[in-house]
Amino acid sequence: MRAMSWGSVTAAAALLTGAAALVGSGPALGDNRWGANYFPNVELTTQDGKTVRLYDDLLKGKSVAINLIFTECTDVCPLETATLVQLKRHLGDRVGKEIFFYSISIDPKRDTPPVL
Repeated sequence: MRAMSWGSVTAAAALLTGAAALVGSGPALGDNRWGANYFPNVELTTQDGKTVRLYDDLLKGKSVAINLIFTECTDVCPLETATLVQLKRHLGDRVGKEIFFYSISIDPKRDTPPVL
């Protein structure tokens, strides 16, 4: 089980590195095809009921890791969340300052702010 956990952390770290390269920030952003013209700037609702825009508020100029969830998932979702918790511990204070984690529901009709 330990090897699986570290493998999951490695996979999450690779995802984080890939996401950082996709969105990124700095001078190379203008040459990056993954910017504002690539990501839809759709409105999303946070677990607190606040409306945010995917690109402008969550991605633009940030290094992010995104996982897709639904609260009724009992298979792989809890493992993915546990892996992100391990990764958060590993990254420490960088999370929320340099690196941002977002979980986005694919079942918004059931995954309302009170459920989340």
